[in-house]
Amino acid sequence: MSTPHDLIRAYRRGAKKQFGQHFLSDPSILGRICDIADVQEGDNVIEIGPGPGTLTVTLLERGANVHAFEIDNHAVEFLTEALAEYPNFKLSHGDAMAVDFGDVLSPEKRWKCVANLPYNVGTPLFFKLADYHERFDRMALMFQREVARRMVATPESPKEHGVLGLMTQLHFKAKLGMSLPPGAFMPPPKVHSAVVDLRPVPGSRIPDADVRAEFVRIVKGAFGQRRKTMPNSLGKLGYEKAILREALESVNIDARARPETLAFEQFVELAAALIERRQK
Repeated sequence: MSTPHDLIRAYRRGAKKQFGQHFLSDPSILGRICDIADVQEGDNVIEIGPGPGTLTVTLLERGANVHAFEIDNHAVEFLTEALAEYPNFKLSHGDAMAVDFGDVLSPEKRWKCVANLPYNVGTPLFFKLADYHERFDRMALMFQREVARRMVATPESPKEHGVLGLMTQLHFKAKLGMSLPPGAFMPPPKVHSAVVDLRPVPGSRIPDADVRAEFVRIVKGAFGQRRKTMPNSLGKLGYEKAILREALESVNIDARARPETLAFEQFVELAAALIERRQK
């Protein structure tokens, strides 16, 4: 077995800034990340950006079947040789942002995703994976701490509460799994990091497709001008202010409220109320 420290020493190449690479080598941290996703023998796991393979080996040693995606030529060459002993390891060379995960994530299997995501593309990668959330049992994903906090934010944290958190809640139950200082990585990033524990919700938290589409529309519209009151922030969506005020009143939302003060459920109720008035 190659330990994480062995892999880092053998890699002999620095992390590449253009790929957002920061490597983990502490076995206890790597083990905790796997614990957050409850990785068990026989699990099918997607990993993005394995680098020198420290998290990969931790997953493989737990008996998981790992399909990793790596854009870096040097990392691919290294992993192909260093992890050749593992029959439960599959490596795809290329940009994960260009991957059709609908083809990768066989619906006949259940999946988990465990990854120290490249910070420069962490959020768009998450949303690509979220398109197939029903094929996952669990995700444990590393982000910049500020991004992670926005993913789990509620109106109790108004500065962090916004589109990212509300869109995350649409398909996941999310909470912070662990936080890590810059010194936990090689090389240390300039920011703190955090793992988000994501548990997919069957289907969606908004089963009605029309309400779901309107929810997305008003959330993005509202937070496009988050310092304005709801009637003013949603005015550009084409609704008359009188209709907006009537809809807000019908679901007990103060017309003076700003978007960051509203919970997920309130946006859902408002979306349904607006659809009802549009159909009259």
